[in-house]
Amino acid sequence: MVRLVDSHNHLFVDEFTKSRQALASAVELAVDAGICQMLICAGDWRSVLRTHTVAALINAGYAVGIHPLSLNPKTYCTEHNLIREFVERHLATSTLSAIGEIGLDGTITDKIPMEFQEKVFSDQLKLARDYQLPVSVHARGAIDLVAKHIRRIGICGGAIHAFNGSLEQAKIFINLGLKLGYGGACTYSGSCRIRKLLSALPAEVLVLETDCPDMPSSIRRAENPDDARSMPRDIRMYAEVAAELRGVSLKEIAEQTTQNAFDAFPKLKTLGAVKKVP
Repeated sequence: MVRLVDSHNHLFVDEFTKSRQALASAVELAVDAGICQMLICAGDWRSVLRTHTVAALINAGYAVGIHPLSLNPKTYCTEHNLIREFVERHLATSTLSAIGEIGLDGTITDKIPMEFQEKVFSDQLKLARDYQLPVSVHARGAIDLVAKHIRRIGICGGAIHAFNGSLEQAKIFINLGLKLGYGGACTYSGSCRIRKLLSALPAEVLVLETDCPDMPSSIRRAENPDDARSMPRDIRMYAEVAAELRGVSLKEIAEQTTQNAFDAFPKLKTLGAVKKVP
């Protein structure tokens, strides 16, 4: 049985937590597919407690932070302070493993000015630095700016979620000590740059992720074009695609990406295996 790590998902959302049975089914299918550990990423203060609860129930790692799409200038300072207090309180006594999902998004600057996004991102990177936690980073349409802030502040590792940049940008993040996340996008034949990089980058920098319920695979979209969503178990599909693109066995890609995820988020390795919902 291969062992896989889902290095970025949102298992706390309603699609999975609307009932105990819905969550139990999703986790059972994931464990049966070989997922041994995962990082469940919150996106704002409201989702932090839900994420913490789900992670504790199944012995999964989790991350806390403020996603750029969830920013509210009116409540940000309060939220940031609450998250800092939460980290202080839970760092040593829970499966808290990272700061995330944090980052920058260049596609929403008409709603959230980049200047404000940069302040928030900088604050959260400092939080990660202060508590020596790795980061899970959103970098859509703002890769160079993300790299600039990470280089300026300094962090202890982590991963760039859903990396879709160039080879040159990939090298910058690698030199900063970060892994690069790949998921549903790699299953589309039209994702030429993503698939090319996934096939060519050094094996030790790759991590797999589902981002569930977001970023569905081409198969999921074909099955249900009106309501496509990804599932935690899809990580095995992505591992199979990565193995095919790189010309290696599933076992090899699983072992390498699992080790990479543990290197990026060390707490995940110490937790042991994800458990099915009791």
